[in-house]
Amino acid sequence: MADSPDFDDLFAPADAPESRVVGARVVDVLLPLALDKAYSYRAPADVSLSPGDLVKVPLGNRETLGVVWDRDPDASGGSGANLKAVAHRYDWPPLSANLR
Repeated sequence: MADSPDFDDLFAPADAPESRVVGARVVDVLLPLALDKAYSYRAPADVSLSPGDLVKVPLGNRETLGVVWDRDPDASGGSGANLKAVAHRYDWPPLSANLR
């Protein structure tokens, strides 16, 4: 069974691909919900995110499309270690400033 997963990987948290969360970047993402604020997510270290980028983020038990609204918002919120990570950045042109 060369293709079987490592035993330790079977019980690893699904949202913990990065062990280096210290100093994580945080982005605010506006979601298609009737809310007056954006949700904060941890930006993966290997992904460059800017305001206006379209991303896929976890929301409850599903994933949804969102727009990066602000990069590195209020730093007093902590290190971002307890935040869920952005799942994917779409390779689409970002929303222009007048649409945000």
